[in-house]
Amino acid sequence: MRKRSDFVGLQLTPKILSVLQEVNDYGFRTISELRQGVLKSEGREWAWRIMKRLVTANLVRVVHDSTGAHLGWSPHTRTKSILLQHGLSSIVEDAKPPKYSTSFQHDMEVRWILDHFKKFSTVKKIVPESKLKRDAFIGIRGQRRREINRILSLIPDARITIQSDGHTYEVALEVELTQKTHERIQTKLEHYIAKSGYDFVIYVCADERIYSLIRRNYDWVFENSPTVKFADQKTEIYLCLHQQLKSNFLKTKLRSRSDEFIVCELAS
Repeated sequence: MRKRSDFVGLQLTPKILSVLQEVNDYGFRTISELRQGVLKSEGREWAWRIMKRLVTANLVRVVHDSTGAHLGWSPHTRTKSILLQHGLSSIVEDAKPPKYSTSFQHDMEVRWILDHFKKFSTVKKIVPESKLKRDAFIGIRGQRRREINRILSLIPDARITIQSDGHTYEVALEVELTQKTHERIQTKLEHYIAKSGYDFVIYVCADERIYSLIRRNYDWVFENSPTVKFADQKTEIYLCLHQQLKSNFLKTKLRSRSDEFIVCELAS
């Protein structure tokens, strides 16, 4: 039952509903993300005031790090039902706040990229990593820690469903901001190329060093892995630089071993 204090003095205006939608989509938003998006026309003080009112009305929750510092906001348990009552739904599926103590910057960059893809009319669904992880363990019981870690290591940062020219494409997104070992990279690339079932994979690399590392391992796996050599179908891996996405998202070039295209082609 709704508490008497809920919604007091707070109208669920289109602006407020848009804020709730933003927070609900990926399970978390910082003040900077909100001000770059739905609250970009508001001053910083007024944006904070809006969020404090939403907390008071029990529509969002404050998220703190391990030291108690304020990180941002996550949706209340009933936020989704409120949005549905107002005829609002999302192409993003049921995300949860990640563990920001270990992956805060990475998660922000993933959300930034997905926010851009979400604007494409061709993008029909986005499934974040948190939902993919939950789905991967439905019905699985008694697995050893090593096997659990192996399964988790093969899950992308998001799955994007694109419909274009009468075709539906399932796309895996990987955002690599830090250097991984050759073994870890090769295991994941081998899985994507030969076993994943994705139509293609996009790797966003933090810099030229990581780009070159992944590209070298991509070439090595393609030429030396028996699993890849004898795969009935091979999934293309496309690489791009994070800084290029930041400077011009739509014009960023994606390159695989045998093909290339620019991001805006995914929107048409």
